Amino acid sequence: MIQPEPKKSPLLITKWDSLQKNLITFQVDSINPVDVKLQKRRLKDSLRREFDNKPKHVYLTFDDGPLIGSAAIDSIATAKDIKINAFLVGRHANMSKRLKRDLEKYRSNPLVGCYNHSYTHGMNRFSAFYSNPNTAFADFEKNEVDLALTHKIIRLPGRNIWIYDDVRKIDLQSGSSTADLLYTNGYKIYGWDVEWRIHGLTGKPIQSVGEIYHRIRNFMNNKSSLTPNNVVLLMHDDMFQNKKGQLLLTALIDSLKREDYQFDFIEDYPKRY
Repeated sequence: MIQPEPKKSPLLITKWDSLQKNLITFQVDSINPVDVKLQKRRLKDSLRREFDNKPKHVYLTFDDGPLIGSAAIDSIATAKDIKINAFLVGRHANMSKRLKRDLEKYRSNPLVGCYNHSYTHGMNRFSAFYSNPNTAFADFEKNEVDLALTHKIIRLPGRNIWIYDDVRKIDLQSGSSTADLLYTNGYKIYGWDVEWRIHGLTGKPIQSVGEIYHRIRNFMNNKSSLTPNNVVLLMHDDMFQNKKGQLLLTALIDSLKREDYQFDFIEDYPKRY
């Protein structure tokens, strides 16, 4: 399949820099010199105080479903009445009747947003997968059709890449051509700010609930996420396949609720003010 050459996407402009440039210009005065660093710090503090008065949005995203933990994640979202985001792998849905049923639970739950994480997950050989952007593009297209996904929103397996609107942020170049090709064909690609890492052999969460909660809180308070007041958390369905993992997820959600964070669909990212 021959696709058109990807358009050059604009480079990422940091949110603080763009806000400062739009709000104020510092003049150089040789007679009465201004401490520019001090003025910029004061401006940044002022902007932070303004953001603190606005709603704070968290996006709970779960990769690789449907897998063994998917049914529990679906039930927790319903019990807690929060929106969550599932980045789905079509190949997993076809592994068993149980996983097909779990996929349907996701699809029928209005609190679950379903998005594209590729059909094969690159067979976990990411460098090889992204070495042929046309083949990788076709894999995402197949996933969209097979799972009847309605949103043209993608997360690349093994890559923390963002391309949407005027933002282009690349972690590893081996996925950039595939991401650009997807963007040129109308897709938005979303990465993450905070990752709750998973142990590859056991599937257990590596960090504690407290560690992840404080990381999210620090990103929110310091406005250090990709977009201020918006924090995207990456998790994996396999992390919550047993009761202990499910209790950890519930505890994290309860902690975030106490902060009055709003749980949102990734299709609405980012919320700007």
